[in-house]
Amino acid sequence: MLLTISAGHLAAQCGNYTLRVSEPENLDCYRVRVPVLFGPGSTLNACDMLIEGSISGGNAQIVALEAVDPNDFSSLNIGGGGLSFSLSNPGELETYSLTNRLFYVEVETEPGATFDFHITNSSFTLSSCGGTACEDIEVYYDGGSETLDGVGTPATCVGPDLQVRVDVANATFLSSTDDNGQRATIPVKLVNTSSGATTIQPFSRMDFEVTYDDAYGNLSIDRGSVNGEFSNSDIDVLTPGLIKAELIMGGQEELILASGEATLFDIVAEAPNFPPTGGEVDFAVGYTRFSYPDGSGGTECCAPSGAGGAVVLDEGPFPCAGVPQEDVFIELRAPQVGANGRITIPVHLSADGAQGYIYSVDELLLEIEIKAGGDTHLKAGEIQASEVGACPYSGGGQCSGGTGFPASGCLEVDEASSRIIYGFCDNETLLVGKLFDIVLDGTCGCSDILVRRAQWAMEGETLCNLEVRKGFSGELCTELGEGDVRYICEERGGLEGVKICTFTGEEGCNCNDTEGCMETDRQGAFSLAFLEDNTIEKIAACRKGDGEELCGVSTFDLVVASKHILGASPFKESWQYVAADVNGSGSVSTLDLIEIRKRILGIEVGFEVPAWRFIPCDYCFSEEDPLDSFEEECLELEQFRPCFKAIKTGDVTCDCDAGPPEREMDIYLESSLSLTPGNVIIGFKPDGFEGVAAFQLAVGYEHEALSFVAVLEPGLAGLGEDAYYHNPEAPGLVRFAWYDSTGIGQSLSPGQKLLSLEMEVLDDGGFSWEHIRPDSILAALAFSVDGTPLRVNLVPPTESRPGGGFGAQPPQAGVLAVTCRPNPFQQELHFEMAAPEAGAATLQVFHAGGALVFRREAYLEKGFNNLLAPEAAGWPEGIYYFTLQQNGLVASGKLVKQ
Repeated sequence: MLLTISAGHLAAQCGNYTLRVSEPENLDCYRVRVPVLFGPGSTLNACDMLIEGSISGGNAQIVALEAVDPNDFSSLNIGGGGLSFSLSNPGELETYSLTNRLFYVEVETEPGATFDFHITNSSFTLSSCGGTACEDIEVYYDGGSETLDGVGTPATCVGPDLQVRVDVANATFLSSTDDNGQRATIPVKLVNTSSGATTIQPFSRMDFEVTYDDAYGNLSIDRGSVNGEFSNSDIDVLTPGLIKAELIMGGQEELILASGEATLFDIVAEAPNFPPTGGEVDFAVGYTRFSYPDGSGGTECCAPSGAGGAVVLDEGPFPCAGVPQEDVFIELRAPQVGANGRITIPVHLSADGAQGYIYSVDELLLEIEIKAGGDTHLKAGEIQASEVGACPYSGGGQCSGGTGFPASGCLEVDEASSRIIYGFCDNETLLVGKLFDIVLDGTCGCSDILVRRAQWAMEGETLCNLEVRKGFSGELCTELGEGDVRYICEERGGLEGVKICTFTGEEGCNCNDTEGCMETDRQGAFSLAFLEDNTIEKIAACRKGDGEELCGVSTFDLVVASKHILGASPFKESWQYVAADVNGSGSVSTLDLIEIRKRILGIEVGFEVPAWRFIPCDYCFSEEDPLDSFEEECLELEQFRPCFKAIKTGDVTCDCDAGPPEREMDIYLESSLSLTPGNVIIGFKPDGFEGVAAFQLAVGYEHEALSFVAVLEPGLAGLGEDAYYHNPEAPGLVRFAWYDSTGIGQSLSPGQKLLSLEMEVLDDGGFSWEHIRPDSILAALAFSVDGTPLRVNLVPPTESRPGGGFGAQPPQAGVLAVTCRPNPFQQELHFEMAAPEAGAATLQVFHAGGALVFRREAYLEKGFNNLLAPEAAGWPEGIYYFTLQQNGLVASGKLVKQ
């Protein structure tokens, strides 16, 4: 009997069934299989079933389809080069179990890769072939996502320490042909790095990936000869920059690694006839897999390590060698973004340490190619040298004759092929400096700059290749729908968390209270795709900077700003005036220095102007007075590429987010008794304090155990009351911010104190080093005269000494001990005393003639005690004797004053 179901009942009936994709199951080190099943319920009677799907990503490929019940499907097909599959049933009524898996899709992937698994179609007919069809059955993924895990990364091979190595050290080179540059043959080897000759048992398969970076632009990479033992090899040279190899033993019983290595195959790399300077092929080994018999009928899989390297292909001197040519290079400086998305890239002839130098050169040739995308193109009319003549070069790049070309060179711009040629011949003089500008125009697309040739010849020499340096990385994008915010100093990169807000023509630029803004990502990029209002005409950038007012602001900024104010070293960049004018007065003065130091010391929070200032990337400062009429501006969308530069208030050295210092300085702490009973003096003795222009640090203390009294004995000029701050309303922290306003720097002799803190001991248990700590509220830094930062480490006394002092040994039970340092001494003198118990004591010093020259009554803590005797600096030279008495015990010693 035919069961008739109304549409409403049909929807409900179909809604009870789902197609479920379960988590992949590992088969071996190459394949996983993805189970697919129906559910829920127990059985399903249906016909005309069709299920189609596809995979993508991770270089995954479908290698097999398997139906759990062979009667369920009459057709199983893999298509699309292993990227799609389909299954259909015989067209007759079948009963499907909903508790068992329906079919498996076997997928081969790279180690550690993921792939996307899509069910693109799922339909069947309920009850019988005459029933009503259900289509697009809902699909569930047990992991909650269509992205599935492929095979895991194999473990490192045990036994022989195997490595797949691109052996660049043993590359062989051939001379160039007429049309191409030098050719290199680079062997790819299997190496046992742990021992010598090795025999590898037969393995079923080895595959790996080799990547390479084509610095030449049109490098030719081919597969060379293959080891004859791998008759079933599959080695593909893919673009860009990818070689995939699969090697299978051709029936041999074993692979012998003579001398611990065997060549698997060769890579043949061929450079263009004139490789760009600095060009090299960088090879790296990606994943590796090695499958071999496990002795019990199965296989095991492991991953040899990988090693690559670089090969340089050249013709003649590469780069130029000799003096002074080795210091000269072609420099493509940082792009300047202007109106209508136009990008200008200055091209300079530069020299390390020889700016303004004049060279006498026979020939110079630059050939630059613009790899443009979208509608970006060369703006020929805007590319200019100071004088332009017809270039005297033949197609091969050599001088074809002609004399008298100007020192500024000749210039040809071919917009059609996006190529620029610049050069001259016949013994011209060349000044180190800008040669010309590259100008790109357009509203969308990305471009890159490839220097095809950069060659010159000094007098009487042959052409050689100049080094090329780029002042930017990656591509140059002129797409109007994307923008970025970067630090004013390009090396700092992009700025995250900047609000980008939009306005109409009547609105101003303040975006602090504006809704509907977006923020830049980690690279400082933002997209304008969120804009849907066609009336929007402007965008602005702002950042509150809460909690980061001191980002990049340090005592060395005070040094640089002070030298500017004194005229010793004026600012070199216009933006530094904006960063230094923290009070918004329109000038840079000592008042700004006072304000900056107050923020470092924590006396005040926040500056009079915003913590961050944003200007368009092409903003033009006044040459006479950079602060004249300075203001943050909106960008007109129809006129500018959305690009901002960020200036951090107070950071005139552009150090915000510069990373931790590479060098460090240790400051050793010591304690001594104060003249005031119950007080302790904590001394700060730096190790290697030479030529220091500034330092800053914060010292924290337990305010329930200690109370701040004073800063004593500053060893540096200028370390007065304005260089440190202790807030009695919020005890527990002392900040220091010192700088040498002359920028010359100061030094301390070994053992000389930087400063001392006098603290009152409130804890009944006495003073403990656990009560003192460095505080991260202020980065502990010192700066050399050239601005090199040093991380400052506060080092408390070692715990192995009694009380944490210097030089004393652990006291024996019932023994009183005393020593002094240094001995002999000239100025400062310390007495170190070890007391078996706490109590009053008397320290006396006698001249060799018997006269008492020093007496001190002190209360000693049990353990180590340190006492400073500043009076000793005035004692006459000679021999002295000292005694320490406590509770009937006596200790003594001898010292010498030089």
